[in-house]
Amino acid sequence: MLIYNYEGQTYLNYRADTAYAGDDAFTVILIPSIDAPRVALDVKVNVQATPIVPVTPGAAATPAAGATPASPTADTSKKPTNETGKASAQKT
Repeated sequence: MLIYNYEGQTYLNYRADTAYAGDDAFTVILIPSIDAPRVALDVKVNVQATPIVPVTPGAAATPAAGATPASPTADTSKKPTNETGKASAQKT
């Protein structure tokens, strides 16, 4: 679990253990500021299982429908670009 504050908002990121499904509950103690009293936040979630598909070693991967296969070699004809997409100068 990760608790963080960003732009005045407190966020809680929760990730269940792999292959866990079911109810989970926990209490988070928040400290709004040094002089403020602590606040207990009770959290209850229902985790939905995501199927785990075993991978057979040596088996060929099947691309997703509509996916474009990656090129086996890199394209070295393109020049590096900067944030604007314009070709950037290279020092040698």
